[in-house]
Amino acid sequence: MDIVNISPKVSGPVSGDIGTAINPPRPVHLLQRIVESKFKEDSNINALHTQEPELIFSPTEHLNISPPCQRFTFKDLKLPRPTTAASPIAATSPFPLFAAAAIPLLRKALLNPTYLNKTASVYSNSTLIIRNTAAYSAFFRKIWTHPMVMRAVSDAAGVELEVFMETVEIGHANVQIDFKKYQGMEHAKCMQAISKGLTSGEFALEAAGSGRSGVAVRGQKEIEDEIFGDGGSIIPWHYDSYPFVCVAMLSDTTDMIGGETVIQRGDGTFQGISQPSAGFATILQGGFVRHLALRARGTTDRITLVTSYRAKAVGLYDGSFLTNVRPYTNLNVLYPQWIAFRNKILSREQNLSVSFIAKYNRHTERQMIPKLHIDQLVARFGIAVFYTVIDGYVSGKVFASAPMACPLCMCKAGGGVGKAHIAICPGVKSKWMPYSELWIDVQRSRVMLRNSSISFEATTCRPDIVAVVEKFRDEGREWGMADELAVQGLAEYLVELLALFGIVVGA
Repeated sequence: MDIVNISPKVSGPVSGDIGTAINPPRPVHLLQRIVESKFKEDSNINALHTQEPELIFSPTEHLNISPPCQRFTFKDLKLPRPTTAASPIAATSPFPLFAAAAIPLLRKALLNPTYLNKTASVYSNSTLIIRNTAAYSAFFRKIWTHPMVMRAVSDAAGVELEVFMETVEIGHANVQIDFKKYQGMEHAKCMQAISKGLTSGEFALEAAGSGRSGVAVRGQKEIEDEIFGDGGSIIPWHYDSYPFVCVAMLSDTTDMIGGETVIQRGDGTFQGISQPSAGFATILQGGFVRHLALRARGTTDRITLVTSYRAKAVGLYDGSFLTNVRPYTNLNVLYPQWIAFRNKILSREQNLSVSFIAKYNRHTERQMIPKLHIDQLVARFGIAVFYTVIDGYVSGKVFASAPMACPLCMCKAGGGVGKAHIAICPGVKSKWMPYSELWIDVQRSRVMLRNSSISFEATTCRPDIVAVVEKFRDEGREWGMADELAVQGLAEYLVELLALFGIVVGA
């Protein structure tokens, strides 16, 4: 079943009064009921257990916890600490989390052939992404949510954490794999073959290579050569969708070279965080530090698990986005869990203003781009462009090959079509989602900017959001729909909008 657009449409001209009284967002609890009624069968974790004998989790047998030897603060990284960052800790060195006995069981739960066809998707010719395993495996869910593990990750992060959403962000897996071996197989058979290959033989034994904390971090020059070289990064520069992540390794890293997570320091240099060894993990406050992942070499088997968190704190605004996860996630699962968790956060707060609740609910709803729309955009543009378009728009790189004349209004823009023209083009509103409430958001933001404030910038203090607004102010032009899509993290819509102007991202 497809996600339908549950956003109410507006018709006719937008009123000059853009307060919360006009087209107010529906309460988040109402959105939750609407979505869950449509996708109840997909989001009910109690109905998703497999018929195979369940693996038994034992804390004494499967956990091996020690604190990290090193924590990197924002100050250490020469970065200002955002006011909404719940902890001064930006990242940690690898620390022991899972015992060797747990590694083959985690792999078995992750790669279980009875449901892998439902949880796995091919991200690239060398990467398989697996999500929502916790909905199918009690072992997988229990080991990640056990109080000892929650205490360990909270202590490492410097603040009490809670898992973001019920199951879908528990143990997201990135599997480095050579798909050439499975060429010609249909998806289900390919998944069965991958499952067998990565859970049998040596992989069914207790993990080796866990005697050290992580792969050695290379020097600054080696890291720079890798970043600026050809094909060194497997994930480009980005901020995470959620405030905190815990990254755990399920592979033997004895012969592995590289694979660091690299953080961009405030002075423009780079801080490499060691790739953890099997059973070890690292914490990253990735929603507030710009980072990328370098390619690991010397191994054909590399499986990492990523669990997302936020600080369990009252009064801390949740500025999370779904930007990074929408294109490869089952939205029938993601959206109900997203609404339920956002509702849970809001229910803890007291004495909130009507305008704050309206803004919070708008943010919740805007993140849910319809599935059919995303599927069409992925088929048209691929996935990779969604992870570079916002940075490319802010920096102006996407305009390098922009046409000289606007294809919508046929006017000639001096120097080619750019941000200033896109913001005021008379033809854009009639061509791109003319009845979307996002056009109201554009007007609302214009008013706020004239008053020297913008809601997302002031509320979230996320560096990527602040960068959009600061760049706009430096350019001294009108705020437009492209700016609104960038500041809301709606990368899919931004790619589509730019394409209307003849700007092909990634070309």
